[in-house]
Amino acid sequence: MPIYKQIRKEKGLTQKEICRDFTTRVTLSNIENGKHVPNLFLIEYLRFGICTEDKEMVNRGIEILKLSEEKEQLAKLELECKRYFEGGK
Repeated sequence: MPIYKQIRKEKGLTQKEICRDFTTRVTLSNIENGKHVPNLFLIEYLRFGICTEDKEMVNRGIEILKLSEEKEQLAKLELECKRYFEGGK
């Protein structure tokens, strides 16, 4: 479970309470499930929304970036393998 979602739930906050009129629950859900990487402004807003320490959010941000890089590398490898096995070496 992503750290933001875990912290939000530990504090008993709903997505609606965090989002207010600033962002949508769909966007927050995507962030919490690692499907969307927020910009720095949104990260700060969300961090403020759950009143957590910078260190926790920074560590999570680094984790998200690492996962994004890994997904990108895996996609490139998959494409290379597909080309190889289809004879397009």
